[in-house]
Amino acid sequence: MRDGVREALKEAITACLSSQSELARRMSGERTARQKYVQQHIWHWLRVGRIPAEHVRLIEGVTGVPSHRLCPDVFRESDKAA
Repeated sequence: MRDGVREALKEAITACLSSQSELARRMSGERTARQKYVQQHIWHWLRVGRIPAEHVRLIEGVTGVPSHRLCPDVFRESDKAA
């Protein structure tokens, strides 16, 4: 499962000019962001192969990568973004 999460996160990074920093900037720039994101957040999630569920919808919103691929232990394919 972790490899699938890593692949989905890599896809999200690719959608942001292949830059972890750009993904963090886009996440921070969203009005629904509850915190400031930095490249180290993205790097850590890639390293551990897990993204905390509270960040997944934000990544989905800025990249289009489905939440069920970013966090399959919480979201199902049939879940829709709220």
